[in-house]
Amino acid sequence: MSIQLKRGSSTERKNSSVVLADGQPFYEKDTKQLYIGDGSTAVKDLQSLMLAVYPVGSIYMSVNDANPSTLFGGTWTAWGSGRVPVGVSTNDSDFGTVEKTGGESKHRLTTNEMPSHRHIGQYSNTQSYTNHAQRPTDPPASPREISQGTREVEVQYKTVTDNVSTVLYYSSGSGPINDITYTEKVRSEYGVASSGKDISHNNLQPYITCYMWKRTA
Repeated sequence: MSIQLKRGSSTERKNSSVVLADGQPFYEKDTKQLYIGDGSTAVKDLQSLMLAVYPVGSIYMSVNDANPSTLFGGTWTAWGSGRVPVGVSTNDSDFGTVEKTGGESKHRLTTNEMPSHRHIGQYSNTQSYTNHAQRPTDPPASPREISQGTREVEVQYKTVTDNVSTVLYYSSGSGPINDITYTEKVRSEYGVASSGKDISHNNLQPYITCYMWKRTA
C-alpha cells in the first residue's frame, strides 16, 4: 500500500477544495507545515498536524523566544511569566481551579507565623551597694531562664557582727539590722536585646526558566 504525498504553497492549500484520503499528507512548502487528510475535509479546512497536537488552550514550552504562531500557525500569547505551573487539585482550595495564581517570591514573616520560642535572660543589677557592709547576693551568679521584662526583686543581705556573717536576712521594709542599714528594694531589669533586620526572606523553590505560550485561537 502506498500513500501519495501532495505538496504546494500555503496559498495553494488555502484555495484548494480537494479532499485528501484518510491519512494522506499535504506538505506546505513555504511554511513547512504538514496536514493530514481525513477522507472528508477539504485541504483548505484542515488543521496542520502541529495545531492538532496543540489545540486551543494548550501550553507550549521552549527555550527559544519565537512565538509558536511562526512555527505552527494559530494564535498564541505569552503565558505564566515569572510563575511555576502547578497541577489542578480539586481537593486543595489553593490549587482548585485552572489558571489560579498565588504565592510570592519573597515573604516577610508575621508574628503569628514565627515558631513558638523563648528567650534566655539574666538579671542585671541596677543599684550600687558601696555604702553597705557586705555586697548583696542578688543578682544570681549563673543565668536562669526567665520571661522578658522588668521585675522588682528583694535583695538578700547577711547581717555582720565582728566581720563574721551570721544570719541571712531578706529585706522587706527599712531599718537597722546589726551594723547594716537597708532602706530599699533593688529593681533588676532583664531580657534580651533586639536583633534582626526585618527583611523579607527568599521563598523560591529551585527553578529553571523557559518561554511558555498558550494557544488562544
